[in-house]
Amino acid sequence: EEARTPEFARQLSQRMEAVAPHVKDLVAYCDSNPDYRSVQHRNANTDNAYFFKRPDGSVDCGLLDWGQCCEQPYAQAFTFCFTSAQGQMLANHEDEILRGFLEEYDACGGRPSLSLEELRLQFHLFWMAYNMGQNWGNAAMWNQWKMYLQTFPSIYEEEIFNSLKADQSYFGLSIVYQSLMLWCL
Repeated sequence: EEARTPEFARQLSQRMEAVAPHVKDLVAYCDSNPDYRSVQHRNANTDNAYFFKRPDGSVDCGLLDWGQCCEQPYAQAFTFCFTSAQGQMLANHEDEILRGFLEEYDACGGRPSLSLEELRLQFHLFWMAYNMGQNWGNAAMWNQWKMYLQTFPSIYEEEIFNSLKADQSYFGLSIVYQSLMLWCL
C-alpha cells in the first residue's frame, strides 16, 4: 500500500538520483577491506535453505546450491541472503542480525575483531548499489504488470501468488518489492 503513494515515489526517485552516479564507488568501498571479506555462500536466501529437527528436538538448518560460493564482502553476502526478507522486518531487526553475525564470528575465532558500525555501513552501501543494478532490470519487467498488480491491496494476495508460482516469478516480484520498501524506510 505504501508503495502507491506519491511521497514514496518522490523519496525513491530522490534516493536513486543521489546514488546512481556513485554505484561503482560504493561497491569498490565494500570490496576494499580484506577484513570484511571471506569465502561464503553468495545466494543463501530462503529458497536455498532447508530446515530439519535433530534427534534432541532442536531445529537445525543447511544450505543447498553452493555453486555461487566465492570470496566476497560480508555486505554482499548479507544483501543476497536478505533479498527475500520483508523490508520492514529487516529494518526492525538489522542490528540484531548483524550483532548475531559478529558474535558468531568472534566465537569461531574470527580475527581481527570487526566493527558493527563499519559492517552496517557496508551493508547499507552495498544494498543501495544492488538496488541500482540488479533489481531495476526486474523492476522494469514488473512495471509491465502494473495495471494487474494495482487491482490488489497487497502483493501478498493469494491470487497473485497462484498466478506467478508456476514459473517462480513471484519470488522475483517479492524481491523487488521488499528491496524498494527497505530502500525507503
